[in-house]
Amino acid sequence: MNTIIASVVALGLLTAPSLASESVHSMAAQIARTEGVNPALVRAVLHVESTGRCHVVSSANARGAMQVKPATARSVGVSGNLLDCRTGITAGVRYLRQALLVNGGNVCAAASSYNTGLGIRGRCSGYGRKVMAAMGRATRVRVAEAEIDD
Repeated sequence: MNTIIASVVALGLLTAPSLASESVHSMAAQIARTEGVNPALVRAVLHVESTGRCHVVSSANARGAMQVKPATARSVGVSGNLLDCRTGITAGVRYLRQALLVNGGNVCAAASSYNTGLGIRGRCSGYGRKVMAAMGRATRVRVAEAEIDD
């Protein structure tokens, strides 16, 4: 399996930081399933926001792997340290679920609202397209890994 992963990295389909954060991505997928959100979408947002790094703080005070602000976390019922991977990802997934709801399930518009705030709805921004591209790359890599394992 390590040879397969090294080959995928060499082909440029997966970056080394993604490998380092694989356990974070697994945790994110588990939380996504629990919260009823597509795990591929959550992993894509997580990748765009922080490449899976849980201890990141932005200049706007967004925190953790999914770059959630403390007030946003509280608005979705999450308290605690957003730099804790599980706490930060849970807050991000719950907020992403709200973004999906207010955008009628439109994934690109939901990702855009995740980034700009839920008040801006129904449009697919550059950020949303970036998340969609990350979703596509992750799906292609996972399919390639499954085919090689067969």
